[in-house]
Amino acid sequence: MSRIIGINSSHDTSLCIMEDGEVQCLYEEERERRSKYYSPSMSSPHLHTIHSKGLVDVLSEDDSELIFASFDRRDMKLHCDREALMEDRLMAQEFAADLAREQLTTARLDVLQEEYPNLKLKQEWMEDMDETIHDAMAEQFENVEEYHYDTEHHMYHANSGYYLSPFFSKGEDALAIAWDGGGAKSYHKTHPNYQEIESIWKCNFEEKTITPAWKKMSNHRALGDFASTNFPNMYHDSAHCLKDLETVIDGVRVTLTSHPSSGMNFSNMSYAFGADIQGRAAGKVMGMASYGRLLADKPDRFDRHVVAQMCEEESFKNACSVIRRAIEINPECKNLVLSGGFSLNCTNNYRYLQEFPELNIFVDPVPHDGGTAVGAAFWLHYQNQNNDVEVEVITGEAS
Repeated sequence: MSRIIGINSSHDTSLCIMEDGEVQCLYEEERERRSKYYSPSMSSPHLHTIHSKGLVDVLSEDDSELIFASFDRRDMKLHCDREALMEDRLMAQEFAADLAREQLTTARLDVLQEEYPNLKLKQEWMEDMDETIHDAMAEQFENVEEYHYDTEHHMYHANSGYYLSPFFSKGEDALAIAWDGGGAKSYHKTHPNYQEIESIWKCNFEEKTITPAWKKMSNHRALGDFASTNFPNMYHDSAHCLKDLETVIDGVRVTLTSHPSSGMNFSNMSYAFGADIQGRAAGKVMGMASYGRLLADKPDRFDRHVVAQMCEEESFKNACSVIRRAIEINPECKNLVLSGGFSLNCTNNYRYLQEFPELNIFVDPVPHDGGTAVGAAFWLHYQNQNNDVEVEVITGEAS
């Protein structure tokens, strides 16, 4: 019997036990801790679940493996002389305009460093936070010397959705869409801080492979943080490039944007409404939208429910555009899998059925980040079957 333990180390932290390709159980750490929104950190990396469920020696057998999924904690902090920007307003405006002129790359940042020597621009790269957390988690198991880790967060969402779908059980191919507030920074070295917010994947039953067809990457959060810190007299989005860039990276069609995802919008609104100080209560805003519909015949009424409904309508239009893109990629495929945190929007999920009656739509039963533990286990299981576990895998060592 082969056993795989999949662990999601981002928020919605979870642990999946898979035996011979069958999911045996999925444990959610926040339920074990009674701590909503729990997410491991450098200072708190250990899982209570491993001990409370008696899993310390679960990987002791030779054919047992450990794999991690994460939202990709790699980061690049851009530092500058804030006082210089405060003293020279014209330079600050010119610098903000240059940042917003085109989608940022590492090469573009190097040019800006030369053009603005007085700002003392400095790039601070942080690469090993995930590995440090995973090392500490792996230490909790007995007889574990190494583990697998791949930064492709959305790929694990797609794996979870497809392999749990009726399409797979019937031996059919499918397209998978993964969307949420952010995820893998697949091209971090050349395009720092662009998070994957929407992606389309081809799911092949015969080959047991799930490959990317399109990715949309956003640096909205990073630029917003930089602008709010260094441009106090300008708008929060003063450094955002409003023109998307369509390109191809590593053979995959990629859209680079500075616009937020629909998931980010709901998260930002949950912060603005006071639902959660870190913007993690997107679902509460989605729930408010239903009440906004009741006020549609009262144009003089404008409150948080109406604003939530406006956000819901905008997100639906954007989601439909992503689904149409998937249809264009493979018009012959009528099976569509939805995964990622944005797939928790139940209202929109039903509306897709009305908007696309020709499609067979399945929503991942664990679409939030907790499901990536399942997806990672499935991915490793079929990579083992294909004798291809070395591809795109980062192997860490349990210290």
